[in-house]
Amino acid sequence: TFPLKMRPPLLPALACALLLTSALHVLYDQQHYEPCEMTWMYQYPQYQKLKLSRELEKTYPQYSLHLYKESHSKTDPDLPSPPVLNGVPALYIPGNAGSMKQVRSSASIALRMFPKEFPSLKHFDFFTVNLNEEFSGLFGGVLERQTVFVAACIEHILSLYSEVAPPPHSVAIIAHSMGGVVAHALFTLPDFNHSTVHTIVSLASPLRRPVLSFDSMLQQFYERVEKVWSAGSVTSHVTVVSIAGGERDIQVPAHLTLRDYSINVATAAVPRNWVSADHQAIVWCRRVQLAVGRVLFLLQDVGSRDLTRDTDRKAATFVHYLFRGREVPAGGRRGQLTVGGWKWLETRYYWQEKQETGYSAVALPHSQWVHSSRTLLVASHTSRDVWLYACTVTGGSKMAECIDMSTAATLLPPKEGITKFVALSPALLPAGTTHTVLLPPRSLGSKAKVKPFLLMEQCDGIEYALPLTAWGGRLSLAAVSHCSLLNISLPDFTEIWQVYRANITSCAPVKAGLVTSWYRHAPYHHSNNSRQLSKSLSLLVSPPPGSPPPLLLVWANHSCPVEIIITLDLLGSLSKLLLLYAPLLPPWMAAVSLSAPASLTHTGVHLTAITLLVPLTRHSWLPGTDWHTLFSEGLWGAWSPPLLYLLASGLCQLLLTAVGVASRILQKIASICRLRTATYVLIGASLLSLCLCSSLSLVCLVLAYALRVSEPSLEDDAA
Repeated sequence: TFPLKMRPPLLPALACALLLTSALHVLYDQQHYEPCEMTWMYQYPQYQKLKLSRELEKTYPQYSLHLYKESHSKTDPDLPSPPVLNGVPALYIPGNAGSMKQVRSSASIALRMFPKEFPSLKHFDFFTVNLNEEFSGLFGGVLERQTVFVAACIEHILSLYSEVAPPPHSVAIIAHSMGGVVAHALFTLPDFNHSTVHTIVSLASPLRRPVLSFDSMLQQFYERVEKVWSAGSVTSHVTVVSIAGGERDIQVPAHLTLRDYSINVATAAVPRNWVSADHQAIVWCRRVQLAVGRVLFLLQDVGSRDLTRDTDRKAATFVHYLFRGREVPAGGRRGQLTVGGWKWLETRYYWQEKQETGYSAVALPHSQWVHSSRTLLVASHTSRDVWLYACTVTGGSKMAECIDMSTAATLLPPKEGITKFVALSPALLPAGTTHTVLLPPRSLGSKAKVKPFLLMEQCDGIEYALPLTAWGGRLSLAAVSHCSLLNISLPDFTEIWQVYRANITSCAPVKAGLVTSWYRHAPYHHSNNSRQLSKSLSLLVSPPPGSPPPLLLVWANHSCPVEIIITLDLLGSLSKLLLLYAPLLPPWMAAVSLSAPASLTHTGVHLTAITLLVPLTRHSWLPGTDWHTLFSEGLWGAWSPPLLYLLASGLCQLLLTAVGVASRILQKIASICRLRTATYVLIGASLLSLCLCSSLSLVCLVLAYALRVSEPSLEDDAA
């Protein structure tokens, strides 16, 4: 029998309760996030296996390369071999235990988008690699093998276009999870042609460091990748887009997807999406895939079968469609407008919430708000792509020279009635501007869920500071004393583990969103028709040194008083800490377990083990300590070691209690059936291997053996 004491100490018991509470809060939050809109299939997907070289198939028999197709039937016997290809090649790389069939979301959207929006361009030929759904996130040797195979597949894909004129010279890559790490590792191979890859879109990929580092090969793999990309000599031509899942992705936190050389964004910041995605859902999140697919089409190099190699153009296009949205034009245009029929404004505030006739545009003279301290807010429920101009009107002229300013707009939710808004300062207007001209929204029809409205407002100041104490802060603004857009600066909101709850009350519906200068991650929340909005505030990425504080942007009716109460979300903060420190809990649990047995404490073995292990950590073949890495990510402080000790103690106590309860149940069964201890342990391990996995049952057997061995010493201590 196992003499396990069922009287846990007070501190581990409290830590156990804290751990359970935080875990339940995480599960509760996961169930209450708004899910991504999923992609839909209109035909049957097919994955045509491509024949590789005999040497490659012999070396990697578990891997394969496939071409994505769609058909009206489940089986299409007419697929030619080799396939007839004349599009732009794109390759999907799955991640840890990922399926090659995850390509269907990106590929299906591209197939539908081609004839409807880009008929004059070339379609995409989507390929996908079958990596046998290996656990590439747990072992560096698997990543090295997959990298070599993917490099060979890229070379083979380009060889399939040998009879096409002009043939492509590069392959666009879309990768999920560890697939993004594999795509980065291609440039570490000595024989890889670096020019064949210059565009990589990573979906929830841990590019900074591994989530869990189980072996030295995985750590060395990341170090080689980091060395190549930090040097930049062979990667300067590559455009990398790293899209994180955000709050819902509890497997790969957003700060692990962040790189200095990449365009970084979270799914919640993508216009019209505005929701977080979990680690798997990001693959089929429709609005994200639509934005990525649209950018890939727009980046095609006309006259070839490649994407453009202009890195500035690629970066600007990705930023525009992932940050601003499709409805906002990609660049300013010059033109002329007829001056006749304009409505001239002379007031500070203009609001229109119903369709008006009798004028073709609304114009505000530049002299009304030329002061540098003022900001002009412009917002509209308009369906026009071009709706805001900076014009130069000369006396007596019937035509005005104008520049499109709609490109500066940002989209706001809700999805069924998107608002476009611009905050203009005099410095943003071209020289010589005399008027700001706004085209009125078109009628949306009687069945529209929202009314077309137009707002033009001059503000003397739109930023307020809200200091936060340990438990929060409060800000009250009287009616007419503020603008419709409020920038609430939060100077004390600097830690990635902090979670606050903002409650905003007004006499009209409000919208609010958290904005940071170093990362695009926060969605706007809206209150529909209610007068109160409750929003959770948390940072996905720690602010770099010297960064301006986060801003809470609030849209509210300027004629209504606004009250903002921000309180510390204690459970949310504990849950965030649990998610951030989860990868560190196994080694801390091992340390707690080593110091727990009384036999080690009384015999001095524990002290001897520590004395021997500390010098070993100085050897180069052991992984380095984690504290400096975590410190650079804003995850390490003076409170980190005791917190990790508490969490590890609680988890150990929870596991010990579970093992003790299971042991007593099995003992009871054994006493009834008159079985020996070893027999019921084997029965329990067999049941565990059938229900879960054999590896876990082996671990439990080792644990049971260790408990059995320590039984005599425990009895001696009790005596």
